[in-house]
Amino acid sequence: MNPVNLLVVLVVCSLAVASCRSATGRSFGQQIDDKVISSQVKMKLMSGRPTSLFRTGVGTHLGVVRLTGTVETADQRAQAESIAAQTPGVRSVVNDIIVAESAATTREAGERASLDTGTR
Repeated sequence: MNPVNLLVVLVVCSLAVASCRSATGRSFGQQIDDKVISSQVKMKLMSGRPTSLFRTGVGTHLGVVRLTGTVETADQRAQAESIAAQTPGVRSVVNDIIVAESAATTREAGERASLDTGTR
């Protein structure tokens, strides 16, 4: 194969790889950016914060960070959202963190109601 043909094949292959998108519709670079953002948010949540923030999950898609998990107070939930929002590269934050005390309160109210009606 002569050098010109080899160069053409390399350029075509390079362009094909560079323009490929995964099944998620994100380029390789976007996937890396999302992983970096998720890692930065996780590190910030773990550094110098109450241990309950360790029970949060972080996912990122095209710069939109999604927080999941449970925390003990509404303040911790708001704090996690604020930390994520202040991370470079984050476009927005979807906060699906559940406050454990409200979940426990809801469960206790349901148990009390079933006791009151005698349907346990």
